[in-house]
Amino acid sequence: MNIFDVENLDKHISPLTPAQIAGVSLSGICKSKNIKKNHLCFINGKAPLSEVLISAKEKGSKILNEMVFIVDEKFYDKQPEELNSIPTDLIALTKNFDEVMCLVSKFFYEQKYVDTQYLLDGRQTGEVNVCPTARIAQGVFIGESVNIESNVVVMPGCVIMGGVTISQNTVLYPNCTIYPETKIGKNCLIHAGTVIGSDGYGYNFMQGEHRKIWHIGGVSIGSEVEIGANCTIDRGTFDDTIVEDGTKLDNLVHIAHNCHLKKGVIICAQSGLAGSVTVGQFSAMSGHVAVAPGVEIGNQCEVVGHSAVFDNVEDKTRLAGTPARPMKEWLRSIAAIRRLTKK
Repeated sequence: MNIFDVENLDKHISPLTPAQIAGVSLSGICKSKNIKKNHLCFINGKAPLSEVLISAKEKGSKILNEMVFIVDEKFYDKQPEELNSIPTDLIALTKNFDEVMCLVSKFFYEQKYVDTQYLLDGRQTGEVNVCPTARIAQGVFIGESVNIESNVVVMPGCVIMGGVTISQNTVLYPNCTIYPETKIGKNCLIHAGTVIGSDGYGYNFMQGEHRKIWHIGGVSIGSEVEIGANCTIDRGTFDDTIVEDGTKLDNLVHIAHNCHLKKGVIICAQSGLAGSVTVGQFSAMSGHVAVAPGVEIGNQCEVVGHSAVFDNVEDKTRLAGTPARPMKEWLRSIAAIRRLTKK
């Protein structure tokens, strides 16, 4: 068992040199749901451990020998049988789990972007690929390694940062900002003032201050997606935030880091999804809906306006209220309150 020493972290990982722990070369951090070769993965409970084992079964257990797992020592001390079932010796224990996550994510963020040029338009250096049929307005910034496909329209004031891909026939209305590592599919409409790919809101409270978890994931947007004005979609922590084909967002909608909106989702104005929320195919939310972190909403669900969803939701459920509950139950509770107030 390898004991991870947070005090010597800089000897293992530096933004200027390849990261290596316990003899394994590391190219990034992965989520427990989607383990990857030569990546580091954090485990601090039974849920992420179970996700690691499921992902390893899908991808082949050999991948585990080319990874490093950082495990919270408090969790390991409980010695669940599942933890010992991971077929690898590359498990590093730490008493400072949150601190390690902040430090390691910062190192990988710096390593990923250490050579990125943010201030020079890539068209000046020839580091972009813009199809001749694309129409780019004056006053647009295009970063290096951007790929803009045929018939794309980019209106004035837009900022497209490095490593972005925008597919055929997509339109960006004025003053959109697209952060690095964003992929936008075909036939999308991105309305004015929308920001895609900004850092997720992730912090660990340590030693009297909020310490940043650095986000190194991206955003992946499918085809036929429409995103209203002044929406915000955060980049993933370690994997992508995903918006699948046919999804439609109204104005002023917030999608937090690592959310997954499946095909054909509808979300109305002023609704907000916290981190790692999953919304099933063709589900719909009315205005001003709030969804708590990690909630999974099934397919073809409907959430009535001003509701707050705190628990997982089965397919084809209609919800209302705070906390949200099935519509018929909510209506009965409202009727009961009215009867009480008449007495």
